[in-house]
Amino acid sequence: MAKITMQRLKVAAEDLNTLYEKPAIKINAETTDNALIAAIEKCGEGLEDGDLLTQATVDLLIELEIDVPSKIKIKKEAKATKPAKADKPEKKAKAPKEKGALSKRMLIFNIYSAGEKNPEVIFKKMKEAVPLATIKLYVSAWNNGRQVPGGAK
Repeated sequence: MAKITMQRLKVAAEDLNTLYEKPAIKINAETTDNALIAAIEKCGEGLEDGDLLTQATVDLLIELEIDVPSKIKIKKEAKATKPAKADKPEKKAKAPKEKGALSKRMLIFNIYSAGEKNPEVIFKKMKEAVPLATIKLYVSAWNNGRQVPGGAK
């Protein structure tokens, strides 16, 4: 037999509470295991044929030596599900690009080739649509003659 733990008692109490319109067993942070056992025993005495309980609750009632009616219905326990992942902020949906529209990189390159070499000024002209660090990488590469966009003239 498994050890009677507070967790098992709480699960059984919650299961027994489903049989009543108003919760018969009060569960809170101050509830002691002895008080919970006494409340479970009291509810266990009122069980009738056809009541629906989980197998874990029935096992606990038997361990507490409470008479369980023979025609108790056993709930099928749901399989353990994976815990939900922390909510991640949803990604913004990108607006579809119009045919023939220039990429942000090409727009930055056009500003760069027009003579503006300062990444902060380009950043402001792009209305902060591209991170400053990305613009700095582009400008650094273009100053060294590398990674020029394919559509560059």
